[in-house]
Amino acid sequence: MLFRFWNRARQGGYDALYESNGKVGSSADVTAPLAAFRHMDVPSFRSGEERLILMQHGSYYIGDIQCQPLVDRGEAVLYRGIQKTETYLLHRLTTEEVRVGLMNVHAQSLTDSVVSFNAVHCNLVRCETEFLNDRSFILGGLCRQAGLEPDDHPIRSALYSGYALEQWCASRKFGPNYVKFRTPLTNIRITSFVGNETEVKVIDPNKLEVMETVGCKVREVYT
Repeated sequence: MLFRFWNRARQGGYDALYESNGKVGSSADVTAPLAAFRHMDVPSFRSGEERLILMQHGSYYIGDIQCQPLVDRGEAVLYRGIQKTETYLLHRLTTEEVRVGLMNVHAQSLTDSVVSFNAVHCNLVRCETEFLNDRSFILGGLCRQAGLEPDDHPIRSALYSGYALEQWCASRKFGPNYVKFRTPLTNIRITSFVGNETEVKVIDPNKLEVMETVGCKVREVYT
């Protein structure tokens, strides 16, 4: 399906909902490249059913377009399941040194598509993705170069916490309690779709806006 999609795209036959090349800006602001498309030529789905395709540096996501109603506005809806825990700890970056260091790690990980793909999969530990250089934790080396300790819990949480693009994943697989967020599309890193997941990571946790909580409450923790 992806080859057919790109063949059509080269001929101008695609429907782009959102496109961004990403950038490293002032005030330690880092955004990721990402493109969102509407597409109907997807085998195994009902004929004529529109699907959403997100593309980023070799990683991709294909899902129900209704799951992401804000995509044409450049925003993603994310879910974080916390099983039966009653309080979700939302880490916010308030220390300038930590924030600049973490954004530098993300900037270095986005320097080219190969580094980007390996970095976003580097902490995965599952049989479906072991061929993707998982367990390499290459972000740890970038952390140390930036003067950060990658084993500190707030740092690990900011770098490796996963969020789902579809509500069922948070409520049924990692729930029943979960938090619903919105964030810019350029703030997410796509990962794990090849393992039949809907997972993404976020670049800047400060750009997560809580939309709803189910069975729990949110407490902000400042790093």
